[in-house]
Amino acid sequence: MKFLVDGIRCGDCVRAIVDAVLDIDIGARIKVDAGTRHVGIAGRMSLEQACTAIEARGFHIRSVLDGSIEDAIWNGTRPPTQYV
Repeated sequence: MKFLVDGIRCGDCVRAIVDAVLDIDIGARIKVDAGTRHVGIAGRMSLEQACTAIEARGFHIRSVLDGSIEDAIWNGTRPPTQYV
């Protein structure tokens, strides 16, 4: 699952998001790009759990990105979005 997250500004923000996800799914793989504000999570948690965990740390999920084009967010292209 991929997200566009408001409020990511620095390494501490990245660490807070990673910790929030790992608190729920210790085996999750997480990629956070502070520059683009994209967060990618591969693990056992549900979309709702991920959103709740990230927002509980004070961030806002701007949109859920289309998971069918996973590489697009890391290659600098703009994928289609679903607004939540």
